[in-house]
Amino acid sequence: APPHQISRPRKSVNDTVIAPSPPRTGMPSGIMGRVAATTIVDRIRRGNDRPAQQASMADMGAACVASAGTGLRKGSAAAMTMLPVVPDYEKFSTGRDIRSTRGEIGLSGHWAKLMLHYLFIHKAKARFGWHFIPE
Repeated sequence: APPHQISRPRKSVNDTVIAPSPPRTGMPSGIMGRVAATTIVDRIRRGNDRPAQQASMADMGAACVASAGTGLRKGSAAAMTMLPVVPDYEKFSTGRDIRSTRGEIGLSGHWAKLMLHYLFIHKAKARFGWHFIPE
């Protein structure tokens, strides 16, 4: 990830500086790791002159789910999706696709977090079908 912010710096009503930086963990970093690995494999198999694979954060979306409680019926979690990771003010007036960028909190987010937990363990153990599970 670039070592600088990717959104226009802003200030809150209390003059607190808000300067978001790019993600260094989660979906975007997983995709960048996969792209780096496929570039290495491609160059080993087909020669060093092969171009590097690409994954632009300007075209990539991301999601985050953070648990805020426990239990299958009383748990809660905050879920957020954002597209694109790097704002595109030419394509979208707000920099992001409003239809694909949203946040919610509640039991459904908690269930999504639980499902992702087991899917990622399945992927980490390279069990059958693991390559179909996204970063």
